[in-house]
Amino acid sequence: MLPFQTLIATSKESPLPIFRQITDRLVELVRAGMLKPGVFLPGTRQMGELLLVNRKTVIKVYEELLAQNWLESEPRKGYRVTANLPETRPRSFQPGPSYFQKNYKYQQNVMPHLDGEQRLKFSDILIDDGYPDPRLSPYREMNRVYSEQTTVTAQKQLLPYRPQGGLRTLKSAASELLNDSRGLNISSDEIVITRGGQMPLYITASVLIKPGDKIAVAKINDPMASQILEHAGGELIRIRHCEDGIDLDDLEKTLQIHRITLLHIQPHNQYPTGAVMSAEKRRKLLALIRTYNFWVIEEDLGYDFDFESKPILPLASADHGGKLIYIGNFDRTISRSIKLGFLIACPEILARASYLQGLMDHHGEVEMETMLCKMIISGDFDRHLIKSKKLYNQRCNILCEQLMAKLGNVLSFSRPKAGLGLWLKFRENFPLDKFLKATSRQGLFWEYGHHVDNSLRFGFASLSEKDIKRAVEIMHNCTLNLSESKICRHSDFPQIKAMTA
Repeated sequence: MLPFQTLIATSKESPLPIFRQITDRLVELVRAGMLKPGVFLPGTRQMGELLLVNRKTVIKVYEELLAQNWLESEPRKGYRVTANLPETRPRSFQPGPSYFQKNYKYQQNVMPHLDGEQRLKFSDILIDDGYPDPRLSPYREMNRVYSEQTTVTAQKQLLPYRPQGGLRTLKSAASELLNDSRGLNISSDEIVITRGGQMPLYITASVLIKPGDKIAVAKINDPMASQILEHAGGELIRIRHCEDGIDLDDLEKTLQIHRITLLHIQPHNQYPTGAVMSAEKRRKLLALIRTYNFWVIEEDLGYDFDFESKPILPLASADHGGKLIYIGNFDRTISRSIKLGFLIACPEILARASYLQGLMDHHGEVEMETMLCKMIISGDFDRHLIKSKKLYNQRCNILCEQLMAKLGNVLSFSRPKAGLGLWLKFRENFPLDKFLKATSRQGLFWEYGHHVDNSLRFGFASLSEKDIKRAVEIMHNCTLNLSESKICRHSDFPQIKAMTA
């Protein structure tokens, strides 16, 4: 018999449980040929005494190896190494090199502001484009609900079947929430629950857009939304952008020239600029919808974080003639981990959207939907919004003060009326690419490096007051270093030294 007590060593310091350590070591002995097919292993009691472990641990090891087909059991004799060992390496029917690389060249889309060798460290600061602070998420309430769902009874009730379009209880709770906060008047039959924030837009675009259809979007628009609309076959037509959203005069001229199928819009917090469309412009847009009979995708972004406390109701709350699809998500409200969204539309569109959603995500995220439903019904959702909104408003004030004090001569911005991101517009000749590389070397990273019109979006909600001040200090130091280097014209940085005095 092999000296198992010396061949198999276990350690309580290992992250693996004892039975896994023994199991893995026995597999290694079989693969190495030290345990040959047909050889019987010691009985469970004897092996336990050799390895100084409980007999139940050895039973668990043998059962695991039996399930993996490394061992076979023979009545009244014990366990032996199976003659037909599991195939540890797949056999190729046509040996050769990797055919995925053959005659194919892939040009990687690298973000130019990040150095390839750099990796985010724990002490670094990551600036997102406007997500909630995960440290404020109601994890205690979320964990409690998840724990309740792990019981056998709950699993039997939840997992076997999820109705198409989402859990009925969540659809009912979400429709009541949106009716109260957005002034809608919908029932649970007029909403589809989706997974993630992009799925509602992807589904809607897939349902409405045919190849070659002309889609109107803002000149400065969400890059991901634009890609989704183009992927569906749409031809994008850019509409001029104003301080309060898209230019409706330019939109009307476009409607007179082109047959526009769809308009994608974020009236309450246009991404990435944060522009809020006025009530007057919303009324005019509704009139254009009725006159030119085009579809509108209204994306709910930033509505829950309106810092003026008097949010303008969405277009979906007014008479739009059934030509509007209202979409939104919850990951920008509570936590990025809650990957759930919603889609509201007329019955014909909703039926097709629900069918397509079922094809893409048949089972859905039942536990997550149940958790969100209970948070809404219990009031935890509203309580979280009230507490976090106050703190985010304070962080926004701190960021604005810091930017004005230390970078006011190289960039401009408007304090956002809603949403969790600030749109920073740098001077026309400011070397933004060099600036982003410089900040990343100092431990300040931008999650979304895309920028247009020499501007950047600064998400402030997920940063503490200390991190906000440190981030602005790094930005200031990098700006100062660039102004003193020979690679930049000094005229691009007027009064930069006077600012630091």
